[in-house]
Amino acid sequence: MQHAEDARPAQTKEIAGWRLAVIFFCLSILLLLSLMDETIVATALVAISIEFNNFQTSLWIVLGYTLTYLGFAVLSYRLADVYGRRLVVLFGAFIFTAFSTLQGVGGSIMYSITIICFPEMSPVRLLPLASSIIGIVLAISGAVGPALGGVITSHSSGDGSWMNPPVAVPTMLVLYFIWPADTEQTRGTNLIHVELSQVDFVGAAPLLLFTTALTFGCQEGGSRAYSWSSPVIVALLAISGILFVALLAWAFALDRLTYFKDTAEILPWRILTDRILLSAITTTLLTGFTGLLLVIQLPIYFQIVNVLSAVESATYTSKLKYRSLY
Repeated sequence: MQHAEDARPAQTKEIAGWRLAVIFFCLSILLLLSLMDETIVATALVAISIEFNNFQTSLWIVLGYTLTYLGFAVLSYRLADVYGRRLVVLFGAFIFTAFSTLQGVGGSIMYSITIICFPEMSPVRLLPLASSIIGIVLAISGAVGPALGGVITSHSSGDGSWMNPPVAVPTMLVLYFIWPADTEQTRGTNLIHVELSQVDFVGAAPLLLFTTALTFGCQEGGSRAYSWSSPVIVALLAISGILFVALLAWAFALDRLTYFKDTAEILPWRILTDRILLSAITTTLLTGFTGLLLVIQLPIYFQIVNVLSAVESATYTSKLKYRSLY
């Protein structure tokens, strides 16, 4: 079945030359900021838990940040189909810079949209370069982020959010004036109302609830508060399974029923039936476990088990991530 986004004309003007290079550079800066934010928090996690005298729940700082990433990532790219990539990226950068308590929201928007902007805006001959840029930014963030987190933890009483505006604000201004506004052939008389009604908000709900219930059950199961046989943990894991089945059923219904033919689904069923795409997603999921181990667990291990300072812990973590540049 052909859904709304399949029949949609190209949203962005063709951009080339120096303008494309500047836009790619600015998008790389925003992507780097959004990625480093989580690594900085992970390095400072032990210091935060000591400050509040509560290590048991300190991991929820990172988990909550990650769940926020997921929640807004699945919706922001669909909203970018409505309002355009440029506007949504700048909006995410504004939230990330102006509101320290909402950095997870802004970082999620910046990350999810910049990732898709690189291949969308690249000519075919530059697609390998665009993929390489993303990989380099990911590696740099993993190497530099822990080091910054260690320095901030050891030599500053703040959270480091003061570092974002001097970098993000000039980048936003350059993007605003250099990046052409998106163009799109409108359908109907009320574009925003029609387009917003096509976004699959219903599909986003079971996805968010499923990941939250599964994360809470796996994180708290076996802890001092809840054993694995605890009714709370068993119920949460059971609910997460039911929600996962509901998510798959909803994706199947959107694909099969003509009533939903114009819905811009959150989880397209065709992805789940494409062996190549499904294999790529599975590979990304499995490698993501290793990435989270390097970013979150190792700094904690170095500081608690090896009794290293935040700076020393960050040094070891950065060395491991630095090797991925080669």
